[in-house]
Order: sequence, then structure tokens, then C-alpha cells
Amino acid sequence: MLRSVGPFGQTAAASSDKCLGRERSNAMAQLLLLRGAMGAGKSTVAGLLRELLPETVFIEVDDIKLTIHGAPSKCDPETVFREAGVQAKNAMDAGNDAIVIEPLCTREHIRFVLNEAGIPDDMSQVPSVWLDCTLKTALQRKRRKFSDAIIKSQHQRYATRYKLVGEVVIETDELSAPDVAQQVLRHVRHHRPAC
Repeated sequence: MLRSVGPFGQTAAASSDKCLGRERSNAMAQLLLLRGAMGAGKSTVAGLLRELLPETVFIEVDDIKLTIHGAPSKCDPETVFREAGVQAKNAMDAGNDAIVIEPLCTREHIRFVLNEAGIPDDMSQVPSVWLDCTLKTALQRKRRKFSDAIIKSQHQRYATRYKLVGEVVIETDELSAPDVAQQVLRHVRHHRPAC
């Protein structure tokens, strides 16, 4: 079943849950893609958004990779991203907003998520935020499980990422995680029709 998608991924599911942090009476569950460079703060910001948006389902693609492949660095993209889309669809079918957290650097990866979520292949209709940082910042923030070489190669890949129409880019080098989380919320609320 394809979802009826309006501006920024709204769907026709009715609910009295929160609307990405706002009360809604006849809600349309929404999918948000929280993309970004390695080390830009996706997981940290998602943790803060979880507190602000308790009714929202957060889908960390690294967790799916770990479940399917036993390690977050291993990936069969089609399987992993389709599973992220299935989880997003289940959340939205239940009337909850969903946030998928992953770089999603290629159009194909984004399509896997959207197709399984039941969203027509019009990527301009899905809200997306790209968190960016310099390589220097990413290396300073790095997680123990990733080597400098992996971080450097990923940052080169991000330079050629598929850019979504209307995607907001937030430079996180000089911002605190709470400031970034507030900017993400402002973007989603500003570009979403009234709930």
C-alpha cells in the first residue's frame, strides 16, 4: 500500500499522539531522515530528540546492521535499508512519527527505505536533515570502534552524497548537541503542515 504523501512525508494515518513534538488531532504520521557525516552528532542528537519526542520511533540503521550482520560496519545495503523502511512503516501505521538515522549517501539507499515505508518515490516530499562537520571535528569526536582511516574514507564519500531537494544542512562543528536538536525540531515544525 502506498502512502498518500503531502509536503514532507505526511501520511494519512489518524492518531491523537504527538506530531513531532506538537499535539495533533487528526495526525499524519511523518518520516524524517536524519542523515549526516560520521562524527557529526546523529546519535547524540537522536538521543536528545528521544527525550523531546517520546511518541516518535527512532530507527538507528547501525542497530539494524548489528542485528543482521553482527557488526555496525558490515552492511548488505538492500537488506539493511529495506528493514529500516519496514520499521518506519510499522511505526507510521501505528500513528507514530519515525526518524531514520543513517548517512543514506546514495539515492538507492534512500529508495530502499522509502519503498518499504510505502512512500512514493518522490524524495522531495520527505523531510531530511543533513548534519555536517569537518573531518577534523569528526576525528576528535570519533567512536572507538572506527579507525581514523574509516572516518577519512567516509568523509570523502559524503562529499559526493545524494542531496535531497529541500534538505537542510546543519553544520555541527561549533554547535552544542542541544542547539542542533532544536534546529532539527524547528526545521521539521516549520516545513510541516499544521497537525
